[in-house]
Formats: sequence, C-alpha cells, structure tokens
Amino acid sequence: MVSFDGYLGQKAMLDVRWFIVDTQKDKTYVSMQSAITEPVSSDDYASFVSAQSRALGKLSRVIADEINALMATEQN
Repeated sequence: MVSFDGYLGQKAMLDVRWFIVDTQKDKTYVSMQSAITEPVSSDDYASFVSAQSRALGKLSRVIADEINALMATEQN
C-alpha cells in the first residue's frame, strides 16, 4: 500500500500498488497501481470510514475483474 488517508468532510484516498502472482511458477500476471478517491459526506468519523470502505470496495472490484479476465484468457 502506498497510502490510505483523506480529510474529514472532504475525501478518502486510497493509493496502492498490487500484483497478481503465481509464486509456484515465479510469474507475475498483473502489476498495477490504483488511485481511488471517495467523497466524505460530513465531518464525522463514521462518514470518513464509510468513504474508506467504499474505496476498498472499488479496489476489490478492480482486482476481481483482473482475476476474471486472467481466468477467461487461460480457458481459451
């Protein structure tokens, strides 16, 4: 992870480098950097944590999409 921070009442920011690796074959299939920003709806910590959670959800979907694309490629 590069950074996971933000500002109350403004935004949550997630900036990560991530990889999909087959350690048995010593092969890297995907090497990416994702920068995700989510708005924070109010000045309280609950809203900030909710925005952080949405950012993690978006990252999870990006990674899942890459895994699905790799699986589809390997099946062909």
